[in-house]
Amino acid sequence: MKTIKDELKNRFKITIAGGQGHLKGQILRIGHMGQN
Repeated sequence: MKTIKDELKNRFKITIAGGQGHLKGQILRIGHMGQN
């Protein structure tokens, strides 16, 4: 998961959150904060 998150951040400046609790390391969470 870390590799995917790092690649998205480095190539596209996209920050993705990982799962929490029992889903840690199993899912990626994607949110939208609108136009900045």
